[in-house]
Amino acid sequence: KSRDYTMSSLFENMYLDIFPLPSGASIANIYLSVRYRPQHALKLITEGGESIGKISDGRSEGKLYPVSRQTNDDIINAGSGYAPLSSISGIPHAYTTPTTIKSNYSRRWRGMEGTVNGPFDVEQFSFSFYNPLLDFPFLSGFYDFDYDRGLDIIPRVGNLSGTLTTTYSDYRFKNLGWRHTTNDLFADQLPGYTGAYQTTDWSSLSNGGDNFETHPLYGQIADAFNNVVRISGHNSNINFGDIDTSDQFGVYLRFSPDANVSGIGYDLFESGVLFSKWDAGEDLEFALGYASGFLRATAKDTAGVEHLVQDSMSYSGYQYPLSVILTYNDNNYDGLKLYTDNEFEPNWNTLRASSVAPFDMKVGNSDFVVGNSTGSGVGFNMFVSEIGISNSGNIVYSDPDATYKQVTAQKFLENNRVFWWDDTDTYSDDSYKLWDYVDEDTLEDWTLGDFKYCAFDIAFDQLQKRTGRDLISFNMVHDGSGYVQRTDLALPSNINSGVAYHTQFENDFLRFNLSDTSDNFHSVFRRITKDLPRGYKFADRALVVETILEHTSSGDIDWNDGNAGPKLIVSLYTKNQDPYWTPDEPNWGLINRDIHYLEPSSCFMRVDSKFTYDSICDQTEEWALFPPSRITTEFKEKYFSQDVDDMFLQYDLVYPSGPAFESRIDIHTAHIRMDDAYVNATDTSGILNLTTSGEVREF
Repeated sequence: KSRDYTMSSLFENMYLDIFPLPSGASIANIYLSVRYRPQHALKLITEGGESIGKISDGRSEGKLYPVSRQTNDDIINAGSGYAPLSSISGIPHAYTTPTTIKSNYSRRWRGMEGTVNGPFDVEQFSFSFYNPLLDFPFLSGFYDFDYDRGLDIIPRVGNLSGTLTTTYSDYRFKNLGWRHTTNDLFADQLPGYTGAYQTTDWSSLSNGGDNFETHPLYGQIADAFNNVVRISGHNSNINFGDIDTSDQFGVYLRFSPDANVSGIGYDLFESGVLFSKWDAGEDLEFALGYASGFLRATAKDTAGVEHLVQDSMSYSGYQYPLSVILTYNDNNYDGLKLYTDNEFEPNWNTLRASSVAPFDMKVGNSDFVVGNSTGSGVGFNMFVSEIGISNSGNIVYSDPDATYKQVTAQKFLENNRVFWWDDTDTYSDDSYKLWDYVDEDTLEDWTLGDFKYCAFDIAFDQLQKRTGRDLISFNMVHDGSGYVQRTDLALPSNINSGVAYHTQFENDFLRFNLSDTSDNFHSVFRRITKDLPRGYKFADRALVVETILEHTSSGDIDWNDGNAGPKLIVSLYTKNQDPYWTPDEPNWGLINRDIHYLEPSSCFMRVDSKFTYDSICDQTEEWALFPPSRITTEFKEKYFSQDVDDMFLQYDLVYPSGPAFESRIDIHTAHIRMDDAYVNATDTSGILNLTTSGEVREF
């Protein structure tokens, strides 16, 4: 039978009558034919026009990259001119820029310059060959105190181990949840002094009206470390034994002064020793310490002549932790060199002093000791966060040769640097360098292939193209306990306090300023449109973050909902959308926020972070929700050049509580693409150049 139906609304009240058949009859097939006569008007939308057009994929106008701070960008780390470096208020910072803004505060994200440790010459062979990267260029040992066993100091890289001698009952501290933990680090050194939370910044403490606001280091000490070990001369020091430094060496130390660095009758900034190879009763080989408030290194040659190099900046001109490198005979042609990194200064010359002429250093049997020198009878009271030792001259001033694992001291110091902004600094002063490690084009500079190289052999389509060796690495070694187990102060209500680690608790989120749009850029493609006959269509690649990364882990990283692996939250935000009339309205400038679970793997992968229906509805991170009233504005052209120019990229990480685990994430490149973006017409000369060839061909 044929029936006509009038539908009160789209695809409603439609049915088919099946009539009963006479006894014994049968049916082979039933056909249903539907003709839809639309009774409602359709909306037509035009795209582009005489002066505005839509670009094809891959055009340069649709690409953005991490860059240094640009004209319209906000700061990402507030210096001591805004507030003391250890001061953080209003956690979580989410996507805001308060006066105490901190990012990558614990320095768990750090650059790796791509030193290669494989059997193939990096200058002659590509990464198609076995060329694993060496995390740190200090070949004897690099120590961040994540791998120690009791008093045994175990290297993260290298084979040289040390021994901690200490009289402290608590000597190793992990920087987790400190902003929500009562301060007790200085109960012995400064009895009666209290602070708002746990911190190594003793200058922030007070005892009634007694405080350190007039001290030269007030406001200049940050908790910018993963772990620290407390060192105090003969009471606590690290001994690495008699290491071979006769031909050449490089030694790196990152430290903050302890509260008892000076006291009644002594000041270790006047004569303290940071590290030395100088035992009691033996001749000096070399030492680094302070003399009259200045860093000074000294060494004796085979003739007994002492050679000195001294910094020209007083200890009070630096931030802490302070990174210091001392090298001898780097590249086989020079004497002592002293390097520091000053994160307050935009154009800092990291080479602070060099010996006048080359010399042959005296060889002895003294132990290399950090924090004490029995030869001089004095050490240094400090918190040590990192140590690096290399009995090679591969830490050089210039012209590094990758074949010999050489790295400039400048480049190594940039790996772990932030720039502490003051209100007098301009955008061009930026000396932060991590953006430079991940600014490649995922479309042009990388081709991953269809098969992951770790699971398939060379017969499959594997990694075909890779540009650059540098990357940003995050390393987490954790006992698995949650914040509720390790803190005793109130926790923010909009972050899950049961997790083991969250970058918003620690201010460890990684934030990048982005390149500005081209002069002819008009707008991002509309991201939501009506889809017929029903529903909505998301242009999820109108603004997409493409991240190439690797994740390796050990231990179980499992969530209660069945997901596995750390949670990576990738966000795009523009402050140009923030409402000036209601400054407390959260997340109005949130453009993208996509959540990924990184499964255990050792393979390259590309993670595409998009604006989708699922990402809008995901409410697992309460601090990062899309404002519901703003979603409807995505139906029109919304993000113009000023919005994109004021945009930043942010990475956050969350780990669940549970068993102990270790996890490492390497980000190789981050690239923002705007598919189908609109650009304005560009004037040309009006002349169209034509080229001909001799080939006979029909089109």
